[in-house]
Amino acid sequence: MADRYHLLVNLRDALQKTFYKQSRLLKDSFNEFRNPDQKSETAEAVQVDDNNKGDASAMRQYKFEKAKKLHLQGYKIKAIARILGAGHKTIKKYIQLDMLPSRQPPLNYIRQTNFMRFTGYLLKECGSDVSYRFLFGAVKQQGYNGSYSQFCKNMSKLIQGEVTSHQSREKILSIPKLASIQTWSTSKLAFMALRERDSLHLVDQEFLDFLYAKSPQIKEDVALAIRFKNLFKNKREGNIEEWLTDVLHSRSGLTTFAKGIKGDFEAVNQAVVSNISNGQVEGQINRLKNIKRRMYGGAGFPLLRNVVLFQSG
Repeated sequence: MADRYHLLVNLRDALQKTFYKQSRLLKDSFNEFRNPDQKSETAEAVQVDDNNKGDASAMRQYKFEKAKKLHLQGYKIKAIARILGAGHKTIKKYIQLDMLPSRQPPLNYIRQTNFMRFTGYLLKECGSDVSYRFLFGAVKQQGYNGSYSQFCKNMSKLIQGEVTSHQSREKILSIPKLASIQTWSTSKLAFMALRERDSLHLVDQEFLDFLYAKSPQIKEDVALAIRFKNLFKNKREGNIEEWLTDVLHSRSGLTTFAKGIKGDFEAVNQAVVSNISNGQVEGQINRLKNIKRRMYGGAGFPLLRNVVLFQSG
């Protein structure tokens, strides 16, 4: 018999992948949900080349682009962090970068560069129509020995130092205040979609309804995922065959999950229709694993047996 808990965990992971594949739609939805009368901002003032985007989630990419746009509009880092619900250091990093990297370099990687040799040239050449990537290529040919991310960080500091000295207090005070922008990660969306609707916060219910209206494919995937979850409640022979037929003959993002279920059909079917549970066995296995982890692998079976018996007494 398959373990019901891990079947539902795998179902949630499969549903999360379907959300991740819709990253572009999710980014648009985050903005349109709060601004229904405005078109999506993902293609407006902040232009990010698709070829330069890292392997980032929809929520992270959206916050990156939004942070850069708000910064160009004159908002301070503290205000942007409040609006986007992110940390000050994260927003500062987003502003300094020209693109969102897919992974961070090692923490112990520290390297001094010769950036200061080119500050005069960079201040002369930089402008609204010149990208960091172009300037980086130019100084690289002249002998710059740092990485692109280091260049972006130093370049942003250099420009901010020039701009801040010329900003007037009146211009800063004239910037309108914006309400906080709420976003949802793909993991959070998968949790929300599988929970009972009455247990969700109102704003979560509203966003899911908005997302389903915007994407019939996501709505169909969620409906199929909920049907699979409910199989364990109904416990009727034949339900799982019907579910597999519907998924495998559709364009659902749960197809891979369904193929895995079909490959282990007998065990999964027993978990669906049987009233017997292997929860106690799984619980004892998890307990043993936790005890072994606390022992750091430094003892053999005799000591493990004694610890288990002592804690069971």
